[in-house]
Amino acid sequence: MRKHRIALASLMAVAVGALVVWLVMVVTVPTEPVYQGKKLSVWLKLIASPDTEKSLEARRAVHRMGSNAVPFLISRFNRQALEALAIRKEYEWSHSESRFYQQMDSLRFDITINGLLAVGEPAIPSLKNILEQSSNEEALREASWMVSYITATHPQSQSNRLTLSSNAQVRVTAAVQHLQGPQTYVILNPLRYNPEGD
Repeated sequence: MRKHRIALASLMAVAVGALVVWLVMVVTVPTEPVYQGKKLSVWLKLIASPDTEKSLEARRAVHRMGSNAVPFLISRFNRQALEALAIRKEYEWSHSESRFYQQMDSLRFDITINGLLAVGEPAIPSLKNILEQSSNEEALREASWMVSYITATHPQSQSNRLTLSSNAQVRVTAAVQHLQGPQTYVILNPLRYNPEGD
């Protein structure tokens, strides 16, 4: 009984903390950029389209927005990472795998991640900032994965020389290794594409 109270208190503390941070982020949300008459959020939804042509067109549009898209995407990523952490903590307490997947799917964290991947190299400095400063395991794990993917698909990039402080390396390693709950909720092999349209 005591363990349940401690777990419930921990879950409530995470939820209250996430709510406070979310309220601060909502007040300070960057302006959403527009490209070819469509808001970034519309392009992000199209990335997930089963129509390959629409998906590629959306990825190219987000890529062309480049650094203009980064503040909005990072703000959205940070908010969703807090929500994803709360969902994972709830799973650790309840072990309801179906609820975990249902909540993660409704969060649409993968759409934001695909948007940052589509931006590519201009997202690296902001992702590095997350790796250096965040204590959120979800944010650390996903940001680490995105940096690895972007640098692997852009070998000519200066970002290949990305170095983190030893403190950040320890936190990122711990976050990547600490996968409690369903471990398959990751984006597997995002569609490689040529953002220039060649």
